[in-house]
Amino acid sequence: MRLVRFVSVWLVILATAGFVEAQSTSGTISGRVMDAQGGVLPGVTITVESPNLQGVRTAVTTGSGDYVLPLLPSGAYAVSFELSGFERQGRTVSLAPTQVVPLDVTLGVAGVQESVVVTGRSADVSTATPRRPSISNKSSSRSCRARAM
Repeated sequence: MRLVRFVSVWLVILATAGFVEAQSTSGTISGRVMDAQGGVLPGVTITVESPNLQGVRTAVTTGSGDYVLPLLPSGAYAVSFELSGFERQGRTVSLAPTQVVPLDVTLGVAGVQESVVVTGRSADVSTATPRRPSISNKSSSRSCRARAM
């Protein structure tokens, strides 16, 4: 009799546990972030946004480049991946209840952008043409020539 009771209690617990798990409305996004050569990238910040969330959720990749964002309500998500020195990547994911979405991403090296701004001012230069003195008297010009000889 005790054995029957013990087995029936366990059957009820197992049946209830399966029912509770089936009623879960959350899912998980997980994956690995690598560079273009296939090396793992630790320290990448992963951000998920959705109208179903209050705010945003973030995670950071582990030393092996892995991340997990659990207990996300079902719905559409915008997922972004950021690490200094690498291009920012973005993905859109649809998450169903109890679903685990694998999302592996490869980040490329960011391009180097450099700009040089030169600020200067032109020098102050007089643009007026200098006037030569004109000699209007012919006799005075002859006298100047005569003296010079």
